[in-house]
This record gives sequence, structure tokens and C-alpha cells, in this order.
Amino acid sequence: MEFTKRDLAAILLGLLLGSAMTHVVEISAWSARVDWPKTFESLAHIAQAIGLLLGGIWAYYLFVRQRLGRCRINLEHSVQTMKLDGDYLVRILLEIKNTGTVLVAPSLGTVRLHQVAPADPGHLATVKTTAKTAEENWPQLGSEFTLNLDKHLRLEPGERERYAIDFVVPSTIKGVQVHSKVYFDSDDPETYMDLATLHGIPAQEFA
Repeated sequence: MEFTKRDLAAILLGLLLGSAMTHVVEISAWSARVDWPKTFESLAHIAQAIGLLLGGIWAYYLFVRQRLGRCRINLEHSVQTMKLDGDYLVRILLEIKNTGTVLVAPSLGTVRLHQVAPADPGHLATVKTTAKTAEENWPQLGSEFTLNLDKHLRLEPGERERYAIDFVVPSTIKGVQVHSKVYFDSDDPETYMDLATLHGIPAQEFA
């Protein structure tokens, strides 16, 4: 007996329909046995657990990997100079900006001035051959200036504050390094941000 393509298609369609009907009967029988309220309740618990897991992963990514909750500040220096009785008045403008997402309340700030030029030949030779930090490389001019910030400085995200600090240096000084540190915790001397910048003398002069 020979079958045409149409006959084969009809037989195949009949088999598929028969299989589908069998599955419908099986699903109907299974559905009758299922306690749907408990099933939905279990699915809700599973969805809640998945949501908590995803929330935990998201919080870990933001607050641990990206350290979103950490204090972040940016420091900037600008320098002005003025001739003063044979010396130079050096005014340092220190700007502190909160670049993070949480309130920042620095506890302390320090500003130091270091002589860069003219450099003592022996000292310059040491700088050329020894790798040191910018703070260690150059001799300090005068005393360290301390900003007591504990009681009044509170910076919301995006806010900034500026401080003017004056030093007087001899007119022979041609170049200085300004080194500032801002501490977050007065009990932990390691929690600070710092900035060291170089400036020529005279710099931007003012009347």
C-alpha cells in the first residue's frame, strides 16, 4: 500500500492530537490533586527569597565593592602672594569638597609649606637618588597650620568649604610645596585625605 504525502501528514497530525489529548488529561488529573493555595504560598516564599538574595547582591556590590557609603572628599589648592616688608605673604586657599554620597564631618585639617626652590645642592642630590614621599622630600617652612574642624564643619554631598591660611616666607624663596591633610577621625591618624601641590613664588599677586 502506498501512502501519499497528504496521507502521511494526516497520520502525523492524528498522532500529535492524540498525544496532546493524553497530556491534557494528565495535566487535568494533576491539577485536581494540587493544593493551589499552598502552591501559590510556596511560590510567594520562593519569590521573596530570590528578591532578598538579589537585594543582598546589589547592596554588596554598592557598599562593599564600590564602597558607596564611605566618606569621599576632594582637596584643591590655590595660592596668592604679596610683597610684604621685604618678605612674601603666601596665602593658601584650601577647598574641601564632599564628592561622596554621605554626610562628611572632618575632624581636623593641617597645612604645611615646604621649600622647593632654591634647593640646597646636597639635599637635591638626595632627592634625585632616594625615592620618598612629597612630604619627606622637601624641608618644611615655618610651623604647621592646624584647622580644628570638629565642631562646625558638616558637608552634605556636593557641598564645599574654603579656608584661607597665611604664611610669611623670605623673598629668596622661589618655589614652595603646599601639603594639606584632612582627617575624618581624630582618634585614627590613618583616616585622612591629603594633597601636595607645587607653586612658584611669586604666584598670582593681589593688591
